[in-house]
Formats: sequence, structure tokens, C-alpha cells
Amino acid sequence: MRFLRRLFSFLFRIIILIFFLGLLIFIFPRIARNVKNIKLFTPKPQIVKNIEKDVEEFLIENYRGYYDIENFKITSTEETDRGLEFTTEFNMTLTKSPNDLPFIKSFRENATTDEAKDYAKYLENYANNFYKNKSKTSLVFLMPNGKSSFGDLKFPLHEKTLELSAIKIDEARLSSLGKSAAINYKKTIGEGNYDRKEACTYALEHYKDEPEYENNCANFVSTCINKGGISEKGSFYPGAINWITTGFKNDGSGLVPYLTRHGFFYQEKFRGKVEPGSIVYWTDASHVALITYQDTVTMKYTAHTKPRRNEILPLGSKTIYFTPTSH
Repeated sequence: MRFLRRLFSFLFRIIILIFFLGLLIFIFPRIARNVKNIKLFTPKPQIVKNIEKDVEEFLIENYRGYYDIENFKITSTEETDRGLEFTTEFNMTLTKSPNDLPFIKSFRENATTDEAKDYAKYLENYANNFYKNKSKTSLVFLMPNGKSSFGDLKFPLHEKTLELSAIKIDEARLSSLGKSAAINYKKTIGEGNYDRKEACTYALEHYKDEPEYENNCANFVSTCINKGGISEKGSFYPGAINWITTGFKNDGSGLVPYLTRHGFFYQEKFRGKVEPGSIVYWTDASHVALITYQDTVTMKYTAHTKPRRNEILPLGSKTIYFTPTSH
């Protein structure tokens, strides 16, 4: 009897030990990821302090006449192989009337068909949603290795960098694109009742959620558009290839091929017609994001795997756009 009690006691301890070991194996990776993502306060490097005011003044002057820039701050810095990256945040308020924005104005003046004229009114109406409303905005800068002055700053991309002029408002270019878009306007109709606003709201509220995958960009965008009304159906569901990959392999699988093949989204070549709730796809990297702000002058996106919220998308990025076929 005593032997059985000792045996049961021994087995019980073994079971408890196995249980706790299994628990550790299960939760440790998640704890490690959380610790890795925690950003403790660190003083700004002197190199950033020296140019902070210059960066703020650059943004104010660059957007003068179109936007007010307020509450500028540098929120984080990161040492990379290319140099020091730092993230800026600020409130950006559209102050120029949507009727006078170059793309919209030119589109309206060159619209000849009834459908194009209707779309011109639609453009003005949705741009009005941003007029005089503050938009919390972010923008990442790069100080290349061995450099230290404001004039050396770049915008970092996946494999290259862009000059600061990439966010300059080019009125002539916008007007030309508006004219071309109006002349070549073709109405697109697709299936579904996609709510762009719901998709954007989810993205802006959940951009800091813990990534489910090491490369989580497609999974994040899929979740956002699913919240906006693109339902789980057939080969589109959490964990499926068409949900968690971008389509970069060009083999017919992935998020973008699925959405275009089934008529939910179409490729839009005119940046001014790319509305919030659309998808931006980097062609030089397997990366997608959700457009969460677009007033026809400035476009911003929200994304994983690095959390990005309303980050300005500069011109010169190797990107293509996919916009919903339903409103």
C-alpha cells in the first residue's frame, strides 16, 4: 500500500513537471516576441537633436498652402545597416478646399461623359471628409551612415532611398494626371459590399497588434478587408495561402491575385483615384499595406510587419494600387 502511494506521488510529480515544461515551451516564444516589441524610452541621439527643428520646418514649408502641420515630434529612433532611422509624428490638416485640389479640379474640368462628371462629384465629396480634419500622420527619415546634416536626409525604402523632394507637391503633375484620368475614365463595377471606412478604422486601431506571422503584412491587410466586408469564402480564410501571402511569386496564389481574380479589387493606374480602403503593393518586395488616407494630393498607408500608422507614401516608391470595385 505504501509502495502504491509513493508510486502515485512520483507519477503525479512527473505529470506536473511535464505540464509546466509544456507551458513554458508554449508561452516562451510569445513572451520573447512581446519583450522584443517593447520600446523603452531612450534619449534621442545628438545627431537627431541637431536636426529636429529643421525637419519640422521642412514639413511646414513643404505642405504650406495645402496643410497645417502641428504637434510635431520624433517618437523613436533605430540603428540600421544603412544608418539611423527615426520616426516622426504630427497632425496634418488639409486646409485647401477639395474643389481646388489640382487632381480633382483638372478631372472636373476635363470630364466629358456623364459617368466621369458623376465621379468628379464623388471625388470632391470623399475628399471633403478630410477637409479641415486633423489626421495623425507619421513619416520615417534616414540619416545615412557617415552623414550628419539635414541635407543628407533620405526616405528609406526596402532596397533603396528617396530624396526628400519625393513628398513635394507637384501641382503640374497632379493636374496632368487629373486630365488623363478624366479623359480615360471608365466605370468599374464589381460584386460585394465592401465598407472602406470599416476596413480603415480596423487598421488604424489594430496596427500595433502582435503579428501572427514573421511576415505579417498580407495577413494584416486580409483581416482589415475582411472587417470591411470581404467575406471568408472558398480559398480565402485565415491561414490560407490567399490570406497570408501577397502574390509576389506570380503563380496565381496570394491575396492580390485572389482579390482581382474574383472581381473584388482592380488595378488602378491613376494614383489620384486610389481611395482609402485600397491596397498598395510594393513590386520590389513582397509587401502590401492598406491605404488609410488619400485626398488626391497625399496618400498614407497603415501596415504590418513593422507597425505603420498613416505613414506618408512618397512618390518614387515602386508600387501599384488595387482599389475596390464596390462602394
